[in-house]
Amino acid sequence: MAALAQRLRVAAPRRLAAASRSLSSGAGFPVCSAADLAAATSALRERQAPSKEALKEGGRAAGLHTVEALVVIPGPAEDAVHEVFVRSDVHLATVPGTDFVRFGLDPASGGPNPPASSTSPPALTMQSVVACAGVTMRAVATSMGLSYDRLVLSAEADYDERGPKAISRSVPIGFQGMRLHLDVVTVHCLENGVVHSQKDWERLLSASEHFCVVAQTLLGGFTGEAEEGKPGPSREAQPGALTTTMKVWHDEDAAREMLRSKLGPKAVGLPLADF
Repeated sequence: MAALAQRLRVAAPRRLAAASRSLSSGAGFPVCSAADLAAATSALRERQAPSKEALKEGGRAAGLHTVEALVVIPGPAEDAVHEVFVRSDVHLATVPGTDFVRFGLDPASGGPNPPASSTSPPALTMQSVVACAGVTMRAVATSMGLSYDRLVLSAEADYDERGPKAISRSVPIGFQGMRLHLDVVTVHCLENGVVHSQKDWERLLSASEHFCVVAQTLLGGFTGEAEEGKPGPSREAQPGALTTTMKVWHDEDAAREMLRSKLGPKAVGLPLADF
């Protein structure tokens, strides 16, 4: 019996790899027998066991992950299409000859090593948040008549891996809170005599969060369809679900140092890293 179980554990990854190649080549789905399913289940549990044990022993400190994302928003007069630029090291693995992208569990969770794609769905979610908020913020700033050199919006969210891995029923599944920070660079604006108050920038940050589809969906959930001619359903985020902070940069040297620090070495020399 032990020898049979060992053969199944060895054979399962090979069968799964063959199935993946079959799907990629358009040959169709392979027939999955009860033995194949049992072997795949056993193999997945075996691969996940070390990480689950570490999470049980390490508690919250081992399970907590912070996902970060950042968007740079050019000045309002730099182009007419209101683009923003999200920092990303995403590499998505496509299925050859199709418009499908591979995703999978991370290696510690039983996925392939190296992973199917270089980013995780939580990371993509946060990048969607800053992209949506950034596009919204640029449009709102233009509508409000706000002038600036650069806006840098960064976001962080925490999630505890013990929840999605079923280590503890008391641990919530999903982001446990989101933090937005806005850096406003206004060096040249001051030189040209354009001055906006702290309240103006606070209004911009608040309006951008309010009108961002992705952020509002994450914070307030799905509301259902609104009836024609009636107020739409209200969204109420959980208390503490979102915190926002901001800083306005007037000093040129300090602003350039902030941009270099936040944008990273790969952004040096790009127009986005200067103003």
